[in-house]
Amino acid sequence: MSVPDAYLAAVLRRELDLAPGDPITSHAMLSLWSLSVDRVADLTGIDSAINVTDLYINNLPSDLSLSPLADLTNLRILGLSDNSISDLSPLADLTNLRILDLSDNSISDLSPLVENTGLGSGNIIEVDGNPLSYQSIHTHIPILQSRGISVEFDNQAHKSLLKISGDNQKGKSGAALANPFVIEVRDENGSALEGTSVTFSVTAGDGTLSVTSTTTDSNGRAETTLTLGPNLGTNTVQVSAVGIAVPATFHAVSDTEAPLIAADINKDGNVNVLDLILIASNLGQAGQNDADVNGDGVVNILDLVLAAGMFNGAAAAPAAQPEVPETLTAVEVQGWLTDARALEVRDPIMKRGVVVLEQLLVSLTPKETELLANYPNPFNPETWIPYRLAEDAFVTLTIYNPSGQVVRTLDVGHRIASAYESQSKAIYWDGKNDLGEPVASGVYFYTLSAGRSGLSVPHRSDFSATRKMVILK
Repeated sequence: MSVPDAYLAAVLRRELDLAPGDPITSHAMLSLWSLSVDRVADLTGIDSAINVTDLYINNLPSDLSLSPLADLTNLRILGLSDNSISDLSPLADLTNLRILDLSDNSISDLSPLVENTGLGSGNIIEVDGNPLSYQSIHTHIPILQSRGISVEFDNQAHKSLLKISGDNQKGKSGAALANPFVIEVRDENGSALEGTSVTFSVTAGDGTLSVTSTTTDSNGRAETTLTLGPNLGTNTVQVSAVGIAVPATFHAVSDTEAPLIAADINKDGNVNVLDLILIASNLGQAGQNDADVNGDGVVNILDLVLAAGMFNGAAAAPAAQPEVPETLTAVEVQGWLTDARALEVRDPIMKRGVVVLEQLLVSLTPKETELLANYPNPFNPETWIPYRLAEDAFVTLTIYNPSGQVVRTLDVGHRIASAYESQSKAIYWDGKNDLGEPVASGVYFYTLSAGRSGLSVPHRSDFSATRKMVILK
């Protein structure tokens, strides 16, 4: 049993005649027959007091659910006056109730009390001081009274929200529900209200809504469709309307996990750059292979583009894909794009895949051309010189001794805009001069030259930068 709220724990210890440090056990809770709680912040644990017949709770927080009371089926007297209660559904199965005080709350819908088949002749229900709906006053209360129940209420209806359909659906996580949530706004006379502003908001489950703000139609109705959140469990949507104090709440349950997507190669529940890298590493492989997204028996550029079109979200930028390995550069992506553009792409998913690859290429292209520090440094006898290109360029690295004499010239050739930082991409120097002889220990300088044209035709936007390195033998 769990009793996290200090006040509730103190009340239970008092009722059970326990010392402050004594544990509150489920066995001890069974000895309770009557319990009075005031200003409690959490009802968790109270469901163990299954023998309680008389329960009085006051000053509940406005967002506190009555669901822990649903297991107290032996309750005969329940006092919940002077709270902010709006949802009575947990009381529908308390069939032993004989006296129920709900006065001065925020209740508009009494239908859960009609559903309680145990309420009958001689029982008492007090609901005065609540913003009861027209339907509750003119339908629910007459039904209760016809069963011999004494109902005390203010004979005054209020504007209210009525749930028409869509509540308590079940579906697959991540999928849209089959039916929309439909709400109806009614005035004090039970008539539909057209043009009332209605707001839908997800309060649990991380789902998404097709509509979050709208106005009621000529039938006083508004609707939205919920796409369930990614995890199993309950999704909750709250509905509020201008001029109505008590919101309505819809529930839906994700009871089936979403099927794995073919393009989710690493089975992490998302299709992203990591899956593209796995597909790329299997290009050319034939036979059964998880990377064969389209199932044609071979892993090729079609699978890669198809997977890109299935990305979970449009953004391909590293900021939105923090797991992208540093080894992935625009060089690889440019190669993917070159092959993809050679295809005759008509399928919408494939077209989106090409767009995603283009976005990825842009995001991986450096904003500035830079010469970075070599590694290791000091070194003996080899080192790697990383750099970044903001635009395609012809690249040359020149190494000088402290006297300014050229020791080695490395003609890297034409390179596309990308980051060349890993050992497989950076410029490699083996510590030898142009004659193939190892150079002596000491300080050396290296200059990176990058331009749109070859070395013989300088360009005004050519880049040049110099850094220092040290050979230690």
